[in-house]
Amino acid sequence: MFSGDEFLNAIRLKDADLGLLFDRLINYVNNSALHGQVDGSGKIQPPPPINGLNVSAGDGLVHVTHDHFSVVNKNIHYFTEWSVDAGLTWHVEHHGASREKTIPLAATNKTGAPVSWNYIFRGYAQYPGSDPSPPTYYGGKNSPTVVNVTGATRLDILPAVGSGTGAPNGQQGGVGFGVAITRPVQGPKKPNLNST
Repeated sequence: MFSGDEFLNAIRLKDADLGLLFDRLINYVNNSALHGQVDGSGKIQPPPPINGLNVSAGDGLVHVTHDHFSVVNKNIHYFTEWSVDAGLTWHVEHHGASREKTIPLAATNKTGAPVSWNYIFRGYAQYPGSDPSPPTYYGGKNSPTVVNVTGATRLDILPAVGSGTGAPNGQQGGVGFGVAITRPVQGPKKPNLNST
């Protein structure tokens, strides 16, 4: 939070109206930062890790909820990530402020052939001005619980592309909005076969 106290007393002594204006400006900046969970001087502390992740799979759908019992501030965002390659790459689902999300996931590929996708899940929280909290895995980090999706929903899963300022190859999961302010230009992930 911005204070300016060391300068405000001198300004007030010279010009009371100018001192009042600076007081109001500082309060405006601090209130905006508090509501937005940002800090112009750098990153704020990330929220505490979520306490648990709950996953229920059904006919082409997975319902995920986050248990988060810690003290948190306004403008917290929640993310769920899922993987089919044992966590080598992660697909990111942004919940916004909600601690739950229903995610459509497939049990078969586009041709209808059953596949042996072993879905695993993890979740975390982040403020717009912070790094993400450490991820919490469904079933634990060392041996995440595999979730099987049933039904006839057909889909070929495309490669993961990440989120925020994270790498576009899906291999830098757990970054939510990102941990860097800017991501440099990235090369294409694969050639565009549809271009002429």
